[in-house]
Amino acid sequence: MTKSSSIAVSLFIIIAVGLFILAPFQHAWFPQTADGEYYSARLANFYRSIQAGSFPPRWAPSFYSGLGSPVFNFNYPMPNLLGSVFLGFGASVAVAMKAIIIFSYLAGGIGIYFVFKRIFTHPLAPVFGSVLYMTAPYQIHDIFHRATTGEIMMFGLLPYVLLVLETTARNKFPPASAALVYAVYFLTHNLYALMFLPLISAFIANFYGWPVFRANRKPLLAGLLISMFFWLPALTEMKYTVLTTAHINYDYPTELLSLRQTLKIPGFYTPKTTPLTLDSDQPGLAQLFVLIAALIVLKFYAVKISRKTKQFAAVSIGFFLTALFLLNHASLPVWQTFSAVRFMQHPIRLYFIPVFFGAYLGAFLIESSRLRYLIAAIAVGLTVYNYRFFAFRPVEYVPFEDSFFYHYPLTSAADNEFDTIWYDRAGVNRFFIQHNFTAVVASPSAVITMIKKDLFSKTYQVDTKTPVTIIEETQYFPGWITTIDGAKIDIRQSANRYFGLINFSVPPGRHQITTRFTQQTPPRLIGNSVSVIGLLLAAGLRRKSK
Repeated sequence: MTKSSSIAVSLFIIIAVGLFILAPFQHAWFPQTADGEYYSARLANFYRSIQAGSFPPRWAPSFYSGLGSPVFNFNYPMPNLLGSVFLGFGASVAVAMKAIIIFSYLAGGIGIYFVFKRIFTHPLAPVFGSVLYMTAPYQIHDIFHRATTGEIMMFGLLPYVLLVLETTARNKFPPASAALVYAVYFLTHNLYALMFLPLISAFIANFYGWPVFRANRKPLLAGLLISMFFWLPALTEMKYTVLTTAHINYDYPTELLSLRQTLKIPGFYTPKTTPLTLDSDQPGLAQLFVLIAALIVLKFYAVKISRKTKQFAAVSIGFFLTALFLLNHASLPVWQTFSAVRFMQHPIRLYFIPVFFGAYLGAFLIESSRLRYLIAAIAVGLTVYNYRFFAFRPVEYVPFEDSFFYHYPLTSAADNEFDTIWYDRAGVNRFFIQHNFTAVVASPSAVITMIKKDLFSKTYQVDTKTPVTIIEETQYFPGWITTIDGAKIDIRQSANRYFGLINFSVPPGRHQITTRFTQQTPPRLIGNSVSVIGLLLAAGLRRKSK
């Protein structure tokens, strides 16, 4: 078989496996998932924001029954940007969500194949590693239980970051394009952009050496600068939300597992039609098998292979075992002592480690063991068993029309972590029920005439014979600006009043009032400017002359 035909057959197998896993997406509606509704609503609001000329989007206008939410100021933009492309071509929200997931998932399987193909010489090794990567329980859990587009997209992007780092260092990839790839990486998922760094560093340093990072320093810097329109406001304006304290309330003791739970065998305790709950609380039977097999082969039975390949197998085992420890009850003191680890919110996110390192160990076994075909057969059998008895396939679909997501009236996140520090949900509900959900309320009463209202601004006239307080049906957050007769007023000082809604005093007389959302906060203005500098830096990067 020629080299090109071998690659074609390998890619056919990888894509076929991926399409088999993704088969439930043939249904017209989107599956019922833990977070899919929130991500669908965010995508729809993100697209509406772009259509309204608000770029980069920072405010989701429909959440909380039109009070709005600053979710886009803190929630990674790249999946929504990709989804907006599909929406722009006329796709429904459900189709756009599926497209993000399908594209990212298949791209990840193909990408990891080419990453491993550069390392391993046996033709089966990269294919086997790719299949393990795609069928890891946490990957499928992300798709059909959580539908968390950012994490799914990061698994799709990770292999290409590894490839671009290496090829850019060899002067085989345009540094300007590399800068854009790195920017996409930084903008795809807040937590994983940080959590993947040790993995990326270990892999590149082991196989290609630290000079790769030195050769990539300018593209990496440019990519980081490009992402500052998001990161600078996200980090500095986080103090205006409950996001900084929300992680403290997570019940870590109940989320950490015993060894028996981690090693549980599916099929003996849950029917396959049971919707996913905690069924992903294991790294995967095939992944555990290759971990144990790699320990044995590495110590006793490895054929002659490169030092780097063997060395990274040991590194992979170390990462894998560390993840298993941190997911175990024995690690509770770590979670209780070190606040930094709690920012990942849920320990289950550490299963990204078995996804990648389990795939590498599988490929390593094919490369290094004389029993490679037996190992592959056992791992495939365990993967099929996992799939057969895990509730990977969705059992319900939600027939929501697009209008539901474009005008989504509920919270922006399951744990309400993007609420502002001023927002009082119960007080707001009582207030607007009392005032019949009026867009602008005057206390005491006044004559209010709406002149113009859109997603991010409203202009109206107030006629009053006495001083009044105006309360708008908009949640306050820095960036909202109000003018009375063209003169800007300070609305931040009164944010604690009226449950976190925009409110201010108006003197007697007839006044024209405008309230609008802007980019005009120092972090946003600086972040936007730094991103422009990053784009200019990237545009000026050139390959080294030979």
